[in-house]
Amino acid sequence: MAHLPYYLFYGQNYVLSRQGWGADFPSLFDHTWSLAVEEQFYLFWPLVVVTLTRRHLIRLLAALFVIALLTRAFSFFVLKNPVLLYTPLPSQFDGLAAGAFIALFTRPVEPLTSIRKKARLVFLCSGLGLMLLVWRSGLNSYWTPSAWGTNPENLILFTLLALFFGSLLVLAVLGGNTLSNTLRSAGLRHIGEISYGLYLYHYPIFLLMDTWTSRLFPGSQSFVLGMIVALAKLLLTYAMALASWNLLETRVKSLKRYFL
Repeated sequence: MAHLPYYLFYGQNYVLSRQGWGADFPSLFDHTWSLAVEEQFYLFWPLVVVTLTRRHLIRLLAALFVIALLTRAFSFFVLKNPVLLYTPLPSQFDGLAAGAFIALFTRPVEPLTSIRKKARLVFLCSGLGLMLLVWRSGLNSYWTPSAWGTNPENLILFTLLALFFGSLLVLAVLGGNTLSNTLRSAGLRHIGEISYGLYLYHYPIFLLMDTWTSRLFPGSQSFVLGMIVALAKLLLTYAMALASWNLLETRVKSLKRYFL
């Protein structure tokens, strides 16, 4: 309970930054550090948007990319803490800035064909950069920060991810391609609708299922059992997310009419 105030005020990412993945950190909620980063950004970004002109916003967003890289470099070379490469808000500025860039540039300020061409170029270049990083570091190293976080080449990892998925999102939003048509399918739109719950509930369900399975079937390496457990994890996560959307999230969202 010592860390409860951090959770209540979306500061758990700094607990994780300070302690690492320690035993006294509530493991069922480890993954909520990313939600804390988002909420911290949402606290100040609306004020920035209503204060600055479009030109100044663009300059600030470009600066945020640089700040993110410098923050990770400082964490790597000076603090020597791989967890700090991704948990504090400044370390994730480039991913958040990419989303803000998309909000600016997908408005009818420039011809859509010009934006599409730029997005394709960014998508190609960042994708090649990610492939190069994976080739040099090895795919298995990206499972844990203690592995990829000890390689200085990976300081640019999150920047490349921001550019890659940001450009991919632009291409999907602009439409007129297979990706856009696929993402508009009813099934994927439904998954997107309950995606917050899928992310929030998957980790505790997965951890609890692993604990129960190891107790019920100690030492078992059965492939069939592993597939059954994996399917049960997915179904339970989906059911929990669906229930959360219908019973909780839609009701909370309906309250916004009192604030708009």
